Amino acid sequence: MTNISNITGKYEQVFLNDTADKQRVDAPANPAEADKTDRVKNDKVSLSDASRDMQTARQAVASTPDIRTEKVSEIKQSVEDGRYVVNPGGVAEKMIGSIIDEVL
Repeated sequence: MTNISNITGKYEQVFLNDTADKQRVDAPANPAEADKTDRVKNDKVSLSDASRDMQTARQAVASTPDIRTEKVSEIKQSVEDGRYVVNPGGVAEKMIGSIIDEVL
């Protein structure tokens, strides 16, 4: 579990109002003057497995370079050697498939 701290501004007021409604207790008139120590000790967040997996995936993507230099070098060499062949039908099929996926 992760502690929540530094909830400020309108979000703090919304949180306090929601909590007060649930506990049938009036929210403090001025949240800035409320005893924040008690709230910080009691507020906790629990991440779901899916959320943790998403966080792990984001970290993996962030650590992966944007350009795969080995692949670029390989394609560049095959173009220079005249061995790079483009399949126009395959390219068109993928383009149309991606457009259909966006529409659906």
